[in-house]
Amino acid sequence: MNDIVTVSNDDEPKKEININKLSPAQRTTLIQQLLAKDMQGLYAEIYEVKKDQIEMKEEIEKANYNYKEQHEKYGNIHRDSSSDQYMVLRWLGRQRIIPIANKMSDLLRAVGICQKGSVALPYSKFIGHRKDENLCITYKITNTEGFEGISYKYHVTKVWEKIDKWLEEHGEYEAFYNCKNKKEQDAFITNLHGLYAGK
Repeated sequence: MNDIVTVSNDDEPKKEININKLSPAQRTTLIQQLLAKDMQGLYAEIYEVKKDQIEMKEEIEKANYNYKEQHEKYGNIHRDSSSDQYMVLRWLGRQRIIPIANKMSDLLRAVGICQKGSVALPYSKFIGHRKDENLCITYKITNTEGFEGISYKYHVTKVWEKIDKWLEEHGEYEAFYNCKNKKEQDAFITNLHGLYAGK
């Protein structure tokens, strides 16, 4: 063990102290002084970390506010010429500020527009001839082998209004629109699907 301790104060130059020449009371005083100095440095570091955390929290809150402001300003879909048109499912999910893409069918099953277990088969009550209730329309498709089938297009505005209404009724609206990125949004939709699909 080194018997020489180098001590420095802000007011005085560095000095070396031989701890073997100190009395027990002097050693105790020296240890207390060294600990107090270390604690001052530690408190200064904690203060800086807390200051950084406060600044980071303010930036996050500002970003959240800006996101909410953007949502309130532009709505959950891009209000362009397509908002009153019918679209296939993959394009319907791309109308959001954060595109939904491959989770759109899960969202439609969770809110009760599409049937459970189907890829994206809407309930028949939403495929009607009455324009005010017509969320979906059918159209004929033909694959490369000549097989004909039916697929569905969804009315952009009406479907998103129904989704928003359902989210509000189930207390999920704020959480859904507070998702800040695709990963968070996909996880939220997966959870919704697990809780509500087919119920």
